Amino acid sequence: MSFEENVEAIPLMHPGEDNAHTSMPKRRGSRSSSNPRGFLAKWTSLPHSALLIALLSLFLSSLGLASSLRSFRQQNELDEAQLELLRKPSLYFGFDKVPRIQQILSLESLIAQAQGTATSSVVTEPTHSLDEDHPTAGHGHGHVATPAAGPGRPVNIARVNSQYPDQIFARDGWVLITEHDRTLLEFRTSSHTSRCVFASYFPTRRSLGDRLLTIELDDPNTPIARIQLTTMTVSESVDFATLTWNTRPQALKLVGELDASFGRNDTTGEFDCEPDTRLLVELACIGRGCRIEYKDETGFPKIGIELVDS
Repeated sequence: MSFEENVEAIPLMHPGEDNAHTSMPKRRGSRSSSNPRGFLAKWTSLPHSALLIALLSLFLSSLGLASSLRSFRQQNELDEAQLELLRKPSLYFGFDKVPRIQQILSLESLIAQAQGTATSSVVTEPTHSLDEDHPTAGHGHGHVATPAAGPGRPVNIARVNSQYPDQIFARDGWVLITEHDRTLLEFRTSSHTSRCVFASYFPTRRSLGDRLLTIELDDPNTPIARIQLTTMTVSESVDFATLTWNTRPQALKLVGELDASFGRNDTTGEFDCEPDTRLLVELACIGRGCRIEYKDETGFPKIGIELVDS
């Protein structure tokens, strides 16, 4: 066998046939043959789906949170009977735990007991039943709170202010005296007296309980707050419902002053008073930054000012 017989002849490409042999058929469904608009629409729909899923997740979370809060409220709700058993807050919460404050409060209590004993030897204090209901007071205009009932207690209370001379303040049973505020009290003298005395009662902080009593003073020249009492003219035209600084009665006589501090009782000197008649007195606070405020109500211990037979 010769070498020429084993050689296979390979035909040469004819000009113009290279593209026909080298070109490969395109696959069906390839990216180059896909629709560009469908591809973009497919990818632009993904953010909308994610947003929809996020909103749905937020809605379900809100439902779960609302259900948890509702369950928490139901577990922590107290009925009125349970609320009555709760301890009422004190204005001086935690102060009685300080050792120094404990010493001061104990000393005030001892002083109050000693002064109460000394005062009772001079002034006979009217007794009140501890079960006696005291009226509640509102702080709105048009509401009139009846002062504490009982012998020697004021039957009418009105506040006036020098900075607002035409202002009519709410008759809410509160006594407030400051540098600009004064309070007028109306008493009724007993039918068998001709000499009277004013007595003040300011208990210790510890014995106040949930009752409020404010005694403030910012005057280095005055060691203790004092209340000045001045009798006023009495006439039928005096109307406590419309009383203002400009319409208050004229002053008659200064009948005395009372010391005002926690745990202290005090009395004025004797003065002449007609039996079974109206007696008006104006309270003024002496000293810079002086402020005394309390609600005139029954209860124990007593708070406020009383008219006592001498």
